[in-house]
Amino acid sequence: MEITKITHNNDKWLFFSFIIIILVICLLPLWVSILLVAVAVFFVTAPHRIFLSAFLILLSAFFNAGVDITGDLVTYLSVFENIDKSTFTQEFAAEPLLLFFYDLCQQLGLDFKSALFIQSLLMNSVLMYALCVYFGTKALKIFPAIILYPQFIQQGLFLSRQSLSTLLFIALVVQGARHKTNHFKSLTFGILALLSHAAAILNIGLYLASRKIKGLMRWYWVLPIVLAALLLPLNESFITQHLAALTNISGSLDRKIGFYMNDGSEEATLGVFSLLMLPLHATFLLISTVLIKSKNTNNKIDSFSIIFIILYTAMLFLRNYSLLPTRLGMPIIIFSSLFFFNVTTLYSTLIKRVKLYETAFFIFICITFVRFLYTNDYGDYAITILGKESLLMSPINILFNK
Repeated sequence: MEITKITHNNDKWLFFSFIIIILVICLLPLWVSILLVAVAVFFVTAPHRIFLSAFLILLSAFFNAGVDITGDLVTYLSVFENIDKSTFTQEFAAEPLLLFFYDLCQQLGLDFKSALFIQSLLMNSVLMYALCVYFGTKALKIFPAIILYPQFIQQGLFLSRQSLSTLLFIALVVQGARHKTNHFKSLTFGILALLSHAAAILNIGLYLASRKIKGLMRWYWVLPIVLAALLLPLNESFITQHLAALTNISGSLDRKIGFYMNDGSEEATLGVFSLLMLPLHATFLLISTVLIKSKNTNNKIDSFSIIFIILYTAMLFLRNYSLLPTRLGMPIIIFSSLFFFNVTTLYSTLIKRVKLYETAFFIFICITFVRFLYTNDYGDYAITILGKESLLMSPINILFNK
C-alpha cells in the first residue's frame, strides 16, 4: 500500500513537472528553449537523450518553419504552388523526390510553411535514426551539435534538394559501416539520394572509393597533399578551363556547370580562416593525430574520415572559385559535427582529453548559433528568420502572429 502511494505521488510530480516545462518553453524565446534542450541532450545521461532529442526535433522544425521566404525559397514556393504545371517543375524532373513531397503536402491541403515544418521534422528524424544506427543511443549527444549549426539550418532550407540528398547519403554510409550490412537499406538510401539531387552520384562514388583505399591512407602522403592544397590553391582560370571541358555531356550537367562558371566573384571566395572552415580544420587535426599514432598498426581508417579528407582537400584546392568548394564540400560542411564526433568516438584511445575537445566543440557550435541569430536580427543578412525578431519571439508569439 505504501509503495503504491509513493508511486502515485511520483507520477503526480512527474506530470506537474512536465506541465511546468511546457509552459516555460511556450513563454521563453524559441531559441532559448532550443539551446536549453540542446545543452540537456549533450550533458544528460543516455536514457533521457532519446526523449529530449525527439523534443529538440520538434522545436527545431518549428524554428525552421519560421524562415522568411527569400532567395531560393521563392523558387521552391513557386514550385510548391504550381506543382501541377510542367513549366515550374521541369528543372526538378530528373530529381523528383522533393516534387513528390510537395505534391503529397498539396494533397493534404497544407501550405508551404507547413511543408517546411514537416520537411525539417522528417530530415531531423532520419538524422537521429542514422546516428542511433551508427553510434548507438549514447552518441545522441552529437545530435544537438548538428541541429544548432547555422550551416545545417540554412542549407537545409535554401538548398533543400542538395541537403536532403546529402542526408540520405550519410544514412547510406552509416548502413555500410555496420558489421552486418543491410544491402536493401543501403540500396534504398542510395536510390533516394539520387532522386533528391544529382550530387549524390559524386558522393556515392567517393564512398565506394573510400571502401577500396582504406588500407592506403597513411600520414606521410595525406599530410603533404593537404599542405599543398593549403599553400597552393588552384587559380580561377585553371578551374574555369577544366570546368569548360566538362560541358556538352548532358543538358543537366551543362546547366550546373554554367551556374558555377557564371557565378565567379572574388567576394565569394572561401577564406582559410573563415568561421565555416574552423570546425573542418579541427576535425582534420584530429584525423592527422589518428593517422600518425596508428602508423605502426594495421588499423584501417573509417569511410567517413576518408570522405572527409578527400572533400576537405578539394575545398582547400578550390577555395578561390566562388561557390564551387562549398557546394562540393556540402557533406562535411553541414555535417561537420558528425565528422568531428566520429573521430573522437571511434579513435578515443588514440586521442587524449577527448571529452574536453568534444565539450569545446559543442560550445563553439552554440556560440555560432547565437551569433547567427544576432546577425539575423541586427545584421544585413540575406537569410532571415521570424521577421528579424528571432531573439524575441516565443512559440506563443509565433502562433498568435500567424
